[in-house]
Amino acid sequence: MSDFYNNDSAAFDLEQYEEIYEQAEEAEGSQSENLPAGKYQVIVEKALLKASQNNNPMLCWLLRVLGPRHTGSTVWHRNMLVTKKNFEWLKRDLKIVGVQMQKLSDLNHRLNELLDVKLEISLRYNGDNQNIYFQKLLK
Repeated sequence: MSDFYNNDSAAFDLEQYEEIYEQAEEAEGSQSENLPAGKYQVIVEKALLKASQNNNPMLCWLLRVLGPRHTGSTVWHRNMLVTKKNFEWLKRDLKIVGVQMQKLSDLNHRLNELLDVKLEISLRYNGDNQNIYFQKLLK
């Protein structure tokens, strides 16, 4: 049998990874692959600014489903921040959640206002592409 199956855990020097492990956040377990198209009530669990694979800025929203079905599942909604059309959608989404800004640069300091907001969303598919549309704010 090859050394690949060696059960001697002492053979691995894990100390070299201590700092990386301490700084790592727990990965999000998204169940969005199984979420069928439809309307859902969700709560905004996270909102953060990140870079896309093409290094373009985007606002990422982690939405947790409250119901009426698939309760507890999560789905990511992304607002790319590149084109005029992207900014039109961003303004629409921010208005629905009750956040209006004069300057985009204020978004960095207002991300916390997006948290714990309850929304009705519509999830649709166009081929393999998942599209999420904010429908309305829930009280």
